[in-house]
Amino acid sequence: MKRLLIILTSLTALGGSDPLLPSRIDAPTGEIEVVRHKSWQLSIWEDYTRQSVHQKVIALKQTAVPDEDSLFGVIGPGHFATAVVRHVADPDSTELLIDVDGDGALDGPARKLPRVGTSEYVTVKNEVTGGVGENRRSTHMAARLRFDPGAPPDPQPALVEDWLLRRTGRLRVGTLDVAFRLDGYRGLFARGSACLDLNGNGDFTTEECFGHSKRDVELAGRNYSLEVAEDGSLLTLRSDDVSVPRPTLLPGSPAPDFEFQDVDGTTGRLTEYRGHFVLLDFWGTWCSPCVADLPKLRALNERFRDKGLKLLGINVADPSGVLSEFIKVNELTWRHVPSESTGGALQLYDVGSFPTYFLIAPDGSIAARPSRDDLVDVIADAMH
Repeated sequence: MKRLLIILTSLTALGGSDPLLPSRIDAPTGEIEVVRHKSWQLSIWEDYTRQSVHQKVIALKQTAVPDEDSLFGVIGPGHFATAVVRHVADPDSTELLIDVDGDGALDGPARKLPRVGTSEYVTVKNEVTGGVGENRRSTHMAARLRFDPGAPPDPQPALVEDWLLRRTGRLRVGTLDVAFRLDGYRGLFARGSACLDLNGNGDFTTEECFGHSKRDVELAGRNYSLEVAEDGSLLTLRSDDVSVPRPTLLPGSPAPDFEFQDVDGTTGRLTEYRGHFVLLDFWGTWCSPCVADLPKLRALNERFRDKGLKLLGINVADPSGVLSEFIKVNELTWRHVPSESTGGALQLYDVGSFPTYFLIAPDGSIAARPSRDDLVDVIADAMH
């Protein structure tokens, strides 16, 4: 570990990068490992419409004729796809209808995939479009699903998805031999995170992981951008020797500023909160851990808002109607901002997983990067 640090420091101290270092490095990865599954619960039509806050239920009702053998559910994110499972005589011949364009209607692009059994996966791919104006863009997503009818006596039918996939490998930059890890969500590694063991200790810290929105790293005195193949089979490093400063995002460093427009149409910027502690919460209604944390956030807001704590929710990938309805139904009284209105807050804060929290100090510096587990304790300590 000490030797690695000395090499990095000495090359930087000499000024510039080693001209013998390659400008492009291709590092293949190993086999895919399934790290985490997600279960999307299915229910009969009456329960689905009662529990769901997604506005597209209305559109679904207009195009789908529910019957007693049909089960309904939403494959998150909320605008990704609506799934209808129709049982036939044999559970291993279940029919799966998918709203692949995410408009809530099972007409046109809806897809019938026969023989979705309990041990057989199907892959559903579609293109999701979000944002407005110049920020409007499309994202390709994929879901690898299998049907789980549940076990008696109290079965809970669900679609089970391979949610978090992982590949690992090693790359060489000059004399450095660096282990790396690629995490792909929904089977799309290019939208996941890339982690490099920069200090050689065999582990990957937060500072060594780079989200899909910002992947710039310095290795052996040379700046590289990281590119990940869609299926995660290859990590490519490219260098044009142009230094692009990357915020450290460490406690004590300046918090990157950004402008925004909240869900009510009011504009603002982060620096307006100087003099207050600000908790940035990068989240989405489609993110089950994010939703599970809402009671904690609600309690923190009630407990510390009179002491100067401000919560700023930065929502990712939810349509405006879905977000507004969710905020209203769940009585989220703090300020919420669509991420596409921030001009790149996801990139500035290198967000690659959700929820992600940053606590900003009254002087505008980063006070802490709380995890879900220590969120309450970190806020309580800071406010006292």
